Amino acid sequence: MKQVKSKQRVADHGEVFTAEREVRAMLDLVANEVIRIEARFLEPACGDGNFLVEILDRKLSTIKGQSIDIRGEYERITFLAISTLYGIDLLYDNVQECRERLFQVFDNQYTKSCYSQSSGPYRNVIRYVIENNIILGDTLQTQTIFLSEWILGKGDMVERKECSLASLMDSLTSLDNKEYPTVHLLDLGRSK
Repeated sequence: MKQVKSKQRVADHGEVFTAEREVRAMLDLVANEVIRIEARFLEPACGDGNFLVEILDRKLSTIKGQSIDIRGEYERITFLAISTLYGIDLLYDNVQECRERLFQVFDNQYTKSCYSQSSGPYRNVIRYVIENNIILGDTLQTQTIFLSEWILGKGDMVERKECSLASLMDSLTSLDNKEYPTVHLLDLGRSK
């Protein structure tokens, strides 16, 4: 992995990617937290996803180690793992690449774990969550960035809450938070 895409991007945006070795070493420092399925991670300058991809890979390895045989339960747990990862980047191509890399890590593991039982609609749900959690933005403009929290309810029901990055950073309840009705997991993204 290259650490620099171009000198111009470094000059214009200060863009330098963290090498895989350093990503792994840093995540090893918080290894117990990284493998907790429900642990949330926000990468405020995610680039193409080096940290988030490694975190997802570790979470999915933890799930794989649990030997879950029921597809629905596997989908519920992987949904939770993926829905807790957030990334923001200034550059559209980085956001797109990060989203695709996260989806590929998920899809490879999902295909291996569920084989012929894997579901196209579930893959669409995961794409939808990744698209909502990995976003284009400037983290210095916290009032204009909104993040979704995905809360699993009974069965396959999901509740979505949206709040500004500013309210998260200030740890205050903000009036600009937005809540969505609880829906079935496979209905996420069908009506926008």
